[in-house]
Amino acid sequence: EGMELNALADVMFEEAFQEAQECDKELQKRNLRGFLHGIPISFKDQFNIKGTPSTIGALACAEDFPEEDGIIAEVLKKHGGIPFAKTNLPQLMGSAESLTRLWGNCCNPRNPERVSGGSSGGEGALLGVKGSP
Repeated sequence: EGMELNALADVMFEEAFQEAQECDKELQKRNLRGFLHGIPISFKDQFNIKGTPSTIGALACAEDFPEEDGIIAEVLKKHGGIPFAKTNLPQLMGSAESLTRLWGNCCNPRNPERVSGGSSGGEGALLGVKGSP
């Protein structure tokens, strides 16, 4: 039976799939975007990705949609990385546990009765179930 980790704050699956198809076409022509060509990347919800909310786990930021990529996303995308999700984190990254009223508690994949620790708890939980490279 499955368990709900609550590791994801937002998903970009359709956009990522389309981008991956473009990468496949480019690869067939031996064109590479860079050293991350076609690799899916999850981002902690503190990083700006155009068109997706950047909430930093705060209700007050739930409608904050950046108009452009932040420098980290820009560089990773330039080298062929494909954003597919943004991950849960504590409100304003101010806690040692990934608890937030906006996205809910992020569960530890090894023991769902515990929360995923650290301000990157969503990333940790996603990596713990091999959901992100």
